[in-house]
Amino acid sequence: MKVMNIRRILGIMAVAMVFYFVIIVLSDIDEVADAFRLFDWVYLIPVMILIMANYLVRAERWHSFLQGIDLGIPRARSYWLFLAGLSMSITPAKAGEALKALLLRMERGAPFERGIAVVFAERMTDLTGVLFLVGIGFIVFPYGLLPFSIVVAVVVAILLTLSVPRTSERFVSFLKSRRLLKKLGTVVERALTDARNLLAGRNLAMGTSFGFIAWGAECVAFYLILVACSSDIGLMECVFVYSFASVVGAVSMMPGGMGTTEATMIALLLMLSVDASAASFAVILVRVCTLWFAVGLGIIMLMAYSKRSKVAVEA
Repeated sequence: MKVMNIRRILGIMAVAMVFYFVIIVLSDIDEVADAFRLFDWVYLIPVMILIMANYLVRAERWHSFLQGIDLGIPRARSYWLFLAGLSMSITPAKAGEALKALLLRMERGAPFERGIAVVFAERMTDLTGVLFLVGIGFIVFPYGLLPFSIVVAVVVAILLTLSVPRTSERFVSFLKSRRLLKKLGTVVERALTDARNLLAGRNLAMGTSFGFIAWGAECVAFYLILVACSSDIGLMECVFVYSFASVVGAVSMMPGGMGTTEATMIALLLMLSVDASAASFAVILVRVCTLWFAVGLGIIMLMAYSKRSKVAVEA
């Protein structure tokens, strides 16, 4: 079974490199080079520890969600599947992480739509967790209330749609009545039961807490990078900048939020009077340490998994 084409990922990485180069040029190459030389690289150790903590916390949530719908597998195998799914972090809204549903079907024999329900629950509880971080950040950065309110309203609407059977059934009927969406409607219909269980009550609270902790760790990592750049910025301001930019990147539907996430971060940092070169360098570095490190780690885990299964990773 072919699940990934590495050439496509390399192509997206090439586009990203060009984009980052444009940012550097616009910020003044010499000043960004100075920011690179002055950066205290010792800080990279706790930064990477926090980023790995993000992955492990989310892996534990994935494992807990699988157990919650009776699809549990040994924790080591569960973590392996989760980390392999990071290889698809650069897909729009991380939709490519549906790869985990395919791997779960191979590992556990679980229907694809049940794995999709778990992946969807992950994305939703990532969003609810990050929204709490954004809300906390508003304490020191009370801007962007309108777009934040819109995102919250959309999340609440989705959760209400899932929790009310009649409403969700109408949504499924709408999808199935459209020729191009009929197949999607069938998958959604089969996944709804598991999604309702995972996005209600205790499971929703647990998943949101895991999302809050995981993405909060990356917010702190971003703060440490800015500290290492000698930027005068507070932790709570960094929490807002990173979490708000992550939401913007997610709703933009760009691969990995590429472009929109970086632009939002830099714009907000400039509003906080952070030097343009330091802001550009810090944003590029945090994206390399989070998004691109995740993709690289995911590819390694997926290729290792492929050696013991029928999964094919195209070069």
